[in-house]
Parts: sequence; C-alpha cells; structure tokens
Amino acid sequence: MRLQSDFIFDALKNRNYQQILIPKRSGDVRKLHAPGEELKLVQEVILQFLYRWKVDARQFGFVLGGSPIRNAKYHIRNEFYVPHWVLKLDLENAFPSVTSTVLRKEYTRVFNPETFKELSGIDEKQFTAFIQLMLDLTTYRERLPQGSPCSPYLLNLVLVWTGVTKGVLEYCEKKGLRASLYGDDFTISAKTSNMWFSKTFFRKINSAVSRSGCLRLNHDKTHLICSRNSAPIITGVKITESHDNGAKLTLTQSTLNHWRGVIHRVTEILYWNNRLPRLEQDGVTFNQALGYVNWIEDVYRESEVPLSVRKPIKSFKVQSSRFDRRRG
Repeated sequence: MRLQSDFIFDALKNRNYQQILIPKRSGDVRKLHAPGEELKLVQEVILQFLYRWKVDARQFGFVLGGSPIRNAKYHIRNEFYVPHWVLKLDLENAFPSVTSTVLRKEYTRVFNPETFKELSGIDEKQFTAFIQLMLDLTTYRERLPQGSPCSPYLLNLVLVWTGVTKGVLEYCEKKGLRASLYGDDFTISAKTSNMWFSKTFFRKINSAVSRSGCLRLNHDKTHLICSRNSAPIITGVKITESHDNGAKLTLTQSTLNHWRGVIHRVTEILYWNNRLPRLEQDGVTFNQALGYVNWIEDVYRESEVPLSVRKPIKSFKVQSSRFDRRRG
C-alpha cells in the first residue's frame, strides 16, 4: 500500500494517541497508547516496510507465523524430550525504554543510503529529514509506544540491531541450553540443572542485554522453575510427558480462560453492535480473538478442543462469517 504525502503529513499534524488501561491477569494494569485512525494506517504501512528486515528465527512474538505455541515447541528437542528446568527472564519496561535517541542511531545505520538502495542518491539534508520523519511516525513522547501497530516488531528489530538477541541466545546455545524470545520475555530451558547456574552465566546474560544501551532485565520477574514432577509451562503452554506418546502440548486453564473471555467479548460485539471491536473503545480486537482461536486449534485437534472453549470458538466463527457476508 502506498500513501500520499498529504495523508502522511495530515497524520503527523494530528498525531494524537489515546491512553488505554488493560487489566493484567496479575492484577496490574498495562498502559497502552493507541494512535488515531490516520496515524494507525500510516504505522501499518511502516510495519510492512519494516518486515524487510528479518528477526532471529528464535524470536516467536509479533512475527509472521509466530505464536506462544511455536515458542513452546522450540523447547522440545525431540518427541520424547521435556525440559524440566525453565528460566524465565523479562525485560523491564521494554517499550518505553527504547528512546528516540536509540532509534535515531539504529535508523541512521540501517537505512544508510550506501547500503539501502531505495535511499541512494539523496543528499544528507534529505536523509536527515527522512530519519526525523520515521522517528515522528513511530515514537510518542520520545519513546516507543506500546499500542502502535509497528512497535512490537520494532522492538524485535531493536533487539536484533543492538545485538541483544544474538548475545543472549547464542551464549545459551553454546552452553547446551535452548533459548528463545517472545516479545520482551526470554525463555531458557534444559533437561538438568547442572547445565548452568553460575554467577558467570547470569553476568553474561546481563552484559548482553545492557549492551543495547537502553534495556535491562527485570530481576523481580526472573523465575527459575523446576518441573520434575509437573508439566513445564512456557508462554502459557504446558509440555506434558507421556511414556507412550512422548511430549504433548496443552494450554493452561488460566490461558484458556483469558483467551475464551476475549473470544466471547469479540463475538458479542460482532453480534450486538454489528461492527469490529476497537482497542481504544473495547479493549480487544478482532485479530486478537482470531489469533487465539488459531492458536487453540494449533494445539488441539478439533475433537480434543477443551469443552470450555469449544462453544465460544464455534460462536465466534458463526458471527465472523455473518459479519463478512453483511459487509460484502
């Protein structure tokens, strides 16, 4: 999709964001800043542009084809392997930690006219104006806003561009560990405990993250879990061990309950309001519910979908189909 320059500058002139408070399952509140309709459309086009730059294959959040299920599957090395030790690391305030200063440095390097052909031939003044335009369109109050369509993938790219992804994941691989990244959450797994746990290990991880110049680990959310007598849980997905059938994926009840609530809410809006839900108004989106439905069906065959979500999924599909026919 191409946008006229007048539309882009109108979006810049009316660059407004609405704060949305989303309750977390933990009881806390997540603050989102949703852009206005014009700016949102421009950011969706920027997202398609940013997809030209690939992230690491071990990053499973906010990427095309990525999901919590794929993230969990990555930690099953073979059909009979279940990781009994799981280390979970969280980046503290990841989105607002990515400042305009950090992005300006990375944009200037990545979009360099000498290597980025689309900008070849422009002079220094035009290049500076382009970088400033990208910053104005992708930041809010000098920071990466959580709520923009392009922010999650931009966070992924910043983790790659600044060397955090490579530094953490490759160090873990060298130690014989499986490591992946889902958004701002690292998951590191092992079969036994003697494969890690040293001051040097955690110092190396901290060092790799701090090299970004803007990100750091949230030590309050660092959790080491031993699940010798229970199923390990990775991004809401349980990995159960069966001596007959090997490793099997299921979803935790809390994950199913949360996803069912979103699916039900979206279905109600389609039925009663005859419109797509809006994040800033409803706290949910159609694509969010559709993603949850697809992920549930990815984990379970149709006959095995838990009863608690079977009916909500069926109703969602019926109302989605009716809405499409009315719109068509």
